[in-house]
Amino acid sequence: MNTWAQFLASIVLLTSVGVPCVAQQGGGDLWKRLDKNGDKAISRNEAGARVWSRLSRLDGNGDGQVTSDEFLARTAPGGESQDNPTRGAEGPKPTFSDIRYSKDYSRSTLDIWLPKTPAKNPFPMVVYFHGGGLRMGNKSMIFFKDDFLNLTNQGIAIVSVGYPLLGDQDFKVGGPKREQAIAIMEHAGKAVSFLRKHAEKYQLDGERFVLAGNSAGCGIAQYNTYAKPLGARACFGIQQASKGIINYIDADSPPLVLYTESGPDDSTHNPSNAADTKEHCDKVGATCFLFGSKKSGLPQLPGDQKFVPHAISLIKESMK
Repeated sequence: MNTWAQFLASIVLLTSVGVPCVAQQGGGDLWKRLDKNGDKAISRNEAGARVWSRLSRLDGNGDGQVTSDEFLARTAPGGESQDNPTRGAEGPKPTFSDIRYSKDYSRSTLDIWLPKTPAKNPFPMVVYFHGGGLRMGNKSMIFFKDDFLNLTNQGIAIVSVGYPLLGDQDFKVGGPKREQAIAIMEHAGKAVSFLRKHAEKYQLDGERFVLAGNSAGCGIAQYNTYAKPLGARACFGIQQASKGIINYIDADSPPLVLYTESGPDDSTHNPSNAADTKEHCDKVGATCFLFGSKKSGLPQLPGDQKFVPHAISLIKESMK
């Protein structure tokens, strides 16, 4: 199997383990199937480990279950949840909201948070893609949200990108799932091209930016950094769900910083995905940093540092 086919195969695997989109299955029918005891909440025991690895990202209050309101609000096509389902409170409102970067799909919008302190020069940026298996989620879902938004205090702009999902009514791309997945990832890349083209309008530096994301969003960020490069200076991959991207990383590739929270029982975000990617990078001489939680078995962050600010410090030279 050639390198291109290997990457496509890894994307098909990623999308096949996601929870189906409400628009695809019908919210009521899907909810009834998952909520086995009819208590309007889904627990890990009801969902099973494989599905829970996706649903747990919607557990906004961290109580170990996902309510019907959480589920429907955060997976409805075009819907934007006002609370943050992953890592932190709602936080500051975007400086610019729902900017349309393409007319193709209802979800083709992005939000921008700018530093409050005025600057003589445009702001470098981190462009973030949410997770959800290419089947669910929206741009309000930012893993380590507080930490990413706090980067504005360091003079860095944050952009969160929405993109079409498998099962959306207005997503008409046919063919095999791998082709649909590639279409979504390449469409998400249009947000980057838009930001570079309109950088001056939004006070952004179109040459100094990092692509970041978690789970499926990690795949989108890596695809548009390494497989179909759009000029990113570095890539942050959180909860890596595939290792097919290694086929596109060589000694001249932008730095990659990885973090996996899940343990080896998570078949989707297995720590081996990130570990094998790091091993490949070391082999070919590419710059890669690997971190994880205690249960992941991966190297720990130094001291009491948090992933996002530490990742920024590691790629500081690349952003000059």
